[in-house]
Amino acid sequence: GLPVAEAMSLKIPLAVSQIEIFEEITQRYCYMFDKYDHRELANIIVALEKNPNLYTAYVEDAYKVSQRYSWKMTAAETYKVYMEILQKKI
Repeated sequence: GLPVAEAMSLKIPLAVSQIEIFEEITQRYCYMFDKYDHRELANIIVALEKNPNLYTAYVEDAYKVSQRYSWKMTAAETYKVYMEILQKKI
């Protein structure tokens, strides 16, 4: 999920498979495709290349969403989970 959030923070338009975690992270400010449909992904790529307006359609909103995520926050949350697990085993 973090590479997706990082791309959003760099204002790079995304095409991601339509799975729950990506929907949650992107809040659908991206182009989504069925993970079993390579033609749908190809169509998105071609459409993005041909139409600059599509290229920028979601990037500003996606950027705003991405500001909720950071490597520092992820490290802190991961540390917290590890500590909880270790405390249960002691």
